[in-house]
Amino acid sequence: MWEMVPDGAEREAAEQREKELKVFWKDMFGEEHGPIMRHETNSMESAWQVVRDLRDLVVDKAAEEPLQIQSELCERRLDLKETDAGLFVYFGLLTPEKQRELKEAHSRIKENGRYIKGSWWPPW
Repeated sequence: MWEMVPDGAEREAAEQREKELKVFWKDMFGEEHGPIMRHETNSMESAWQVVRDLRDLVVDKAAEEPLQIQSELCERRLDLKETDAGLFVYFGLLTPEKQRELKEAHSRIKENGRYIKGSWWPPW
């Protein structure tokens, strides 16, 4: 709420702090991930402007590159269980011992000829 910062030394100090924060957030998250925006006046319009700027930043970023799961589902036409996210959720919930058991069972099914082409573990 910059309207509340008095002119003079206090304003200079606040502007210097803003510059430091811009460098800090840029170093931490990259320029596009850590924007610093001023809430210029203590008004609803100023607050909505910050919200609109953030929305535009997110919308622009989302339009640039699809999420990996979007690419896997839409472009590569994988089933959810075949995506990295699906596998992570499924196998991430299992203990390492259960993961080994599932992999061994899957191998045995393939070796015994009971593997149905196109089927995949996990069987959900």
